[in-house]
Amino acid sequence: EAPPARQAPAPRTVLWSHYAPFLDQGNRSSCQGPALAQVLNCSKFTKARKSGRYLNEQDAVAVYSLGTTLDEFPGSYPPQDDGSSALGVCKAAVQLGYLTAYRHTFGFDDALAALALSPAIMGINWYDDMFRVDSRGFVHVGGRVQGGHEVAVLGVSVRDQYVTILNSWGAGWGKNGRARISFDDLR
Repeated sequence: EAPPARQAPAPRTVLWSHYAPFLDQGNRSSCQGPALAQVLNCSKFTKARKSGRYLNEQDAVAVYSLGTTLDEFPGSYPPQDDGSSALGVCKAAVQLGYLTAYRHTFGFDDALAALALSPAIMGINWYDDMFRVDSRGFVHVGGRVQGGHEVAVLGVSVRDQYVTILNSWGAGWGKNGRARISFDDLR
């Protein structure tokens, strides 16, 4: 007889503290590096910052650059700036001593459960309409896919059915660099 399946913890409403400066990837395709650096700048990961300082844009570029050598894609930054993957930057963060381990989720409910335990990075399709944030702080899926994008996910509101993201386009985007994505749009 097989043991009972392990149940993921029930998701709850949580917003992880992030007081660090906003990171801006600039013209680089490096969204994976700043997304991970911004997660590591959350209060949950203060022990990961052995130096006691917040990770900055140079640190984010270093994570991205190393990630491009460890990811599943050809080429590395510099000179190529073709992006990386969450797996690549997580491997880089381990090599650089920022993380000791990382985990993946492969479903919507598992991702929500994980966000109740920790902030995370999330790769999503980025659509035309997502460049604008509405008056309530939401981005909406609409138009054509412009490409993939990695964001820091700082929280989840189960009651109101949205996640809070921190983008890597500086404090001038969204509501001080943040926006919300409804569960329906995230799915």
